[in-house]
Amino acid sequence: MAVVFFFIVFSFIVVCLGLRRLIQFCRKEETTQFSHPVTSTVAAPVAAEASAPSVTSSSSRSLWKYDVFLSFRGTDVRKGFLSHLYKALTDNGIHTFRDDTELQRGNFISPALLGAIERSRFAVVVLSENYATSRWCLQELVHITDCLEKKRLELIPVFFGVDPSHVKRQSGNFAKAFAEHEKRPDTETVESWRKAMSKVGFISGWDSRNWNEESKLIEELVQDLSDRLFSPLSSSDTGDLIGMRTHMRNIYPLMSVDPNDVRMIGIWGMGGIGKTTIAKYVYKCFLNKFDGACLLENVKRDFKRYGPSHLREKILSEIFRKTDTNTWNRDSNVMKERLCGKKILLVLDDVDDSHQLEELAGKPEWFGPGSRIIITTRDRRVLDLHDVERIYEVMPLMSTEALQLFSKHAFKQPLPSEDYRELSTDVVKQLDGLPLALQVVGGSLYLRELEFWEDKLDLLRNNSDDFFVEGVKSKL
Repeated sequence: MAVVFFFIVFSFIVVCLGLRRLIQFCRKEETTQFSHPVTSTVAAPVAAEASAPSVTSSSSRSLWKYDVFLSFRGTDVRKGFLSHLYKALTDNGIHTFRDDTELQRGNFISPALLGAIERSRFAVVVLSENYATSRWCLQELVHITDCLEKKRLELIPVFFGVDPSHVKRQSGNFAKAFAEHEKRPDTETVESWRKAMSKVGFISGWDSRNWNEESKLIEELVQDLSDRLFSPLSSSDTGDLIGMRTHMRNIYPLMSVDPNDVRMIGIWGMGGIGKTTIAKYVYKCFLNKFDGACLLENVKRDFKRYGPSHLREKILSEIFRKTDTNTWNRDSNVMKERLCGKKILLVLDDVDDSHQLEELAGKPEWFGPGSRIIITTRDRRVLDLHDVERIYEVMPLMSTEALQLFSKHAFKQPLPSEDYRELSTDVVKQLDGLPLALQVVGGSLYLRELEFWEDKLDLLRNNSDDFFVEGVKSKL
């Protein structure tokens, strides 16, 4: 009996402990959810709806309200460096928190600032000469470093006119500032400020003393942030999409302004420049942010071959995920009636006549609030006739990107082999940064001897490479 009684008591204790842990776990989850709410509001409207994102995925980016939180000493930098940095960030579609523009009147500043930090993807801390004299700045810094340790944000220090070693050790002007703080009775608070400052000092950042012009520093800093934010797919997903970060930096602001407006966005450029590839990439990035989506390729060809009714039916069937739409009337009014209340993403690829747009995407009123219609074309006039105001002109690849794309096809690696480096550079120059040409010519030179390369280069210089011309034509 004693053994049985002991076993019953032991079992009861085990069950109680298990229940206690379960309750603690549930409470912890609730606390986390309420203290760190998921928010989809970011700078530009569709950024909230259709964030394109960073090295992080587009879905993870929706966890943040702001892309960047700026921490700075106003008396040092507000009217100069900070104002230029803020403008450059916002001009590039990067939603940035700056205390004098984002806080509504009546908010108690400390909790509002702490909340903005927690909802930011990056914190850019501008460490200027008098930064450490401000208790507000130091309190911000403590909270930023706490979020950094918990991996809720990434910290980017800008050492503006100060030596990073002074930040690490709190020497120079920082020593004077902390000497004043040491007079405070709450020594624990001052010590937390010191620790936060030291952590930031050991992070590799941007030292303004390395740039002759502030504008160049700002340009490179903003580009670095854009690269991190606006690459929603991992490198394994992007494959050969070299130069896509540059395209996304330009297209993202066109996509993201007001979640209640309807936007038509043109992607314009010569044949083979990569318009379709860009449109597909954008489509993949933003796809899951809409109620329905359709990517309609070869509009020019299929419009002539099948007519507008067939293409309208195809658009509706993809958006509504229905294979049988034969019972629907196929005129343009049907699209308006069925889509006017739906937030959709529609890509019309390779349009060459404004009549095609009139039949397939007549007016913004056809589509629900927040809809985005992307149109690719070689003819700028097509976009102008349809009153498409937001147009991205696709430019040739930069020389470094062109060489990288060429090498992927000619060598199956990011850079040319040593023996072929000079020849590769010469070939790439002849192709003027045209992605399709770089792929076709690069593929034709794979595993070829040096003599073949030299002959090919001569043909390109003389514009007499029939194989190249035919290869490109076959893919246009």
